[in-house]
Amino acid sequence: MAIKNIAIACQGGGSHAAYTAGALPVLLPRFDNVLIARSGAKQTIREEGGEHLNLAGISGTSGGAISALLAWFGYVTGGPKAAQDRLDAFWDANCAYQPGERMLNEMTQWTGRMMSIDLKFSPYLPPLRDIERFATGTWPWMTKLWPPLGNWIRDHYFQLRETVAPHVDFEVVGAIGDFCSIPQEVKRWQSCDLEARMADAAQPAHAGIRTKRHAIEERIRAKMETTHRLVAWIARHELEPDCALRAAFDAWNVPQYSFEYASLDRLAAAVQDVSYTIPQLLIGAVDIDSGAFIAFSSERSPEEAGVTLDAVVASACLPWVFKAQEIACVDPDTEEVRTTACWDGLFSQNPPIKNFISHIGDPAKKPNGLWILQINQDKSDFSKRIADVNDTYRYGSELWHRRDTLSGNLSLNQEISFIEAINRRLDDPYQPGRAQDKPVEMARIVMDAEAVSAASGRDLGIFSKFDRDPVLKKMHWSSMGACRPRISWHCAPTAMPYSATWRVRWRESARVLAGGGRGRRTGGPGKSSAACCLRTCSRSTVHRACITTASRRPP
Repeated sequence: MAIKNIAIACQGGGSHAAYTAGALPVLLPRFDNVLIARSGAKQTIREEGGEHLNLAGISGTSGGAISALLAWFGYVTGGPKAAQDRLDAFWDANCAYQPGERMLNEMTQWTGRMMSIDLKFSPYLPPLRDIERFATGTWPWMTKLWPPLGNWIRDHYFQLRETVAPHVDFEVVGAIGDFCSIPQEVKRWQSCDLEARMADAAQPAHAGIRTKRHAIEERIRAKMETTHRLVAWIARHELEPDCALRAAFDAWNVPQYSFEYASLDRLAAAVQDVSYTIPQLLIGAVDIDSGAFIAFSSERSPEEAGVTLDAVVASACLPWVFKAQEIACVDPDTEEVRTTACWDGLFSQNPPIKNFISHIGDPAKKPNGLWILQINQDKSDFSKRIADVNDTYRYGSELWHRRDTLSGNLSLNQEISFIEAINRRLDDPYQPGRAQDKPVEMARIVMDAEAVSAASGRDLGIFSKFDRDPVLKKMHWSSMGACRPRISWHCAPTAMPYSATWRVRWRESARVLAGGGRGRRTGGPGKSSAACCLRTCSRSTVHRACITTASRRPP
């Protein structure tokens, strides 16, 4: 296979999601989206052979959603270096630097460690409601009225929306969503047109069908006009040639189209050909009224559950801290505007995974491999520790931490089981298959909490996910060696079948430990990358560094 599609999933976990900001800059340079996007490059790659990695998508929830958004937008509009710059800028701004910020952060962590009971607060009731109003409304107003107050606590310190917004141009995100959603509009038009042909013209319903078809045609025209503005934006900002967005649209020739089946099919095919090398971004949240899982997609228009600033805030909306985030969406079938109240994606998909497999518009973008940046460890010695009555694990705070870890991995493990079930079905020679069906290899890149805690000197209990200490952020970054030399990578242990674990140095190959034995030393400087894992991993050993745990489908 000349081109291998890879999707990256970023688990959420508050401040611990800085780990994903350390991992993504290591992984992104290994993708060849720009090379693949260049006109005629696909055919050349297929003729030359070899293997190239195409970043098909990035997903995330909560803090992982923010990292995924910044990495995606930076990569698409500027390349891996721009992605790292945006990640660094956001997570650096999120840290507690000013005296008041550090004092408040330490007080919060100390209070959290001292509490051994489960306190229940509501952002709709005092005192949390009043605290939030002061922090997000009154304090920014006071700092603008008297700027020296910003030297104590910055005006945007409590405002997630204002911290994220400067790093992403959401108008461009919306334009990309409009462009990528054109094939879906084509399917709607074809379905509506078929319905109109089959309906009796004398029936009153026929007029409604024609009105609906006309509305779809207007949306297609509007989205094509948005595409023209997107191309103009690319030219105006003089994006670098090694930028995925420019490379994709350099090969874009605006097709002449009419509202006929064959013409619209050609339009949809042209759009999918260009969007193939533009990764899909998925952000997880949950509808608190219906309980429905929502994955906001960069391949949908903003008004149709596309990626917006509100969607990002909703994905990080913890119900015991923030009020539900309301998002207005247009139902494409009824044309009615409905408001959805959303909470943190922790209650739905953490992070979205199966959407890459089962809800994909272009089958050609279905991933061959999935890399999961996992914050919560599956393994723990909790039961052994509670046997020691003198150990602090018997207190409520440690119990909550383990409970939080298990609940954070619940949806992740369920979605992995979903993919493994599909893989087992594909392995069964007696099960019918389809040409577009293909197995998905999975690799978990797991944060080693103990190593990060030891290096930072900070306790990584449940309240540490609210810890904004700069030292903790740096240790999360260094745990993946995010383009920062002379730093050890901390790799979490695992006991999964067909897996391997190791500890490596910056851009050095590793001796892989698998099944109690030593793997052969492979690779060289600059080759220790997760991008290499799926190329050479076997059922018993992995011959490249940087993946902490790699698992393949069981036989």
